[in-house]
Amino acid sequence: MSAENGLDLSVLYRHPIFQSHSAELSHQPLSRAISRHALHWGRGRINTSLYRRDIDQISLMRLGYGAEVEIQADAFGDFCLVQMPLQGTAEFISDGHHKLTAYPGDIAVVSPRHNVRTLWQAGCEQLIVKIPYSLFDGVGHQTLGQEGMTRGCVYKLAPCMSPQWANLIQHLLLLPAQNSDRPTSWTQHIESSLALFLLCHPADEQAVQALMDESMGAAARAGQMRLLQAKNYVLAHLHASLSLDDLAQAAGVSPRFLHLLCRRHYKQSPMTWVRNLRLDAAHQVLQSHPRPNVTEVALAHGFGHLGRFSAYYQQRFKELPHQTGQTRHTSLKQS
Repeated sequence: MSAENGLDLSVLYRHPIFQSHSAELSHQPLSRAISRHALHWGRGRINTSLYRRDIDQISLMRLGYGAEVEIQADAFGDFCLVQMPLQGTAEFISDGHHKLTAYPGDIAVVSPRHNVRTLWQAGCEQLIVKIPYSLFDGVGHQTLGQEGMTRGCVYKLAPCMSPQWANLIQHLLLLPAQNSDRPTSWTQHIESSLALFLLCHPADEQAVQALMDESMGAAARAGQMRLLQAKNYVLAHLHASLSLDDLAQAAGVSPRFLHLLCRRHYKQSPMTWVRNLRLDAAHQVLQSHPRPNVTEVALAHGFGHLGRFSAYYQQRFKELPHQTGQTRHTSLKQS
């Protein structure tokens, strides 16, 4: 018996769909199985595997990528995903502002109105339940009217609900395979019960807001810490020639993930960010000297070509390097 987080997934493992160590070959089958999305790979060895069992309207999947990966998907449209990390963690950012981090045992309900971005930690594996909205509509109008599952959002069920959810999932996994195109009444009952369970345990708006604020702050702090590590490395090696790999290693992330962090926090590429850090440091030196040796300052800050240094400097500070010290000390004398 294969038990993961209290679930017996041995039945699911009898339905392998796809396995690959190739980034290129992993994308298309996963888009067909779940939804259209883009993949951005990070650290770790790619070992994509997907197991899937379709019950009637609901599909159960166990998905792992092996490597760290960022998934960017459009709004799901006619279905939602309920995701449960079996190992590792995943961060969800829905519609650009709803954010949360799911840990093993958490139950994350993902129903983006516009798009969703998911960051999978290296080694993360998840049990994913794909549920059509039509199933909610079928039970919702009889019981809860317009109240129920929060759509256009991402949220977690209360921890006390996890054992009940796991029991329902286990029932689905143990249902016998359909022998015909017409599902049994019991299969329909179990699927409806699962949908009804989510409708009866909607997200509390205050809890969702608190979770959003907390996770947004945590995600921002984590990214800023990585960038601070890279910045300190740059400032300690202003004279040296630095590559993207050097920066990524200093930050403790992959080059692709560092690129994403720089775009997210600074709206620029990592190497442009480094160049601006060098220019700012050079600007401080030039401000403190009335007659600086511009060539020496440029070389000390990693600029081997004086013409390019002057052009970048003028673009950033609206004056040429030799003018900076003169302007500052002229104004000090006049005062």
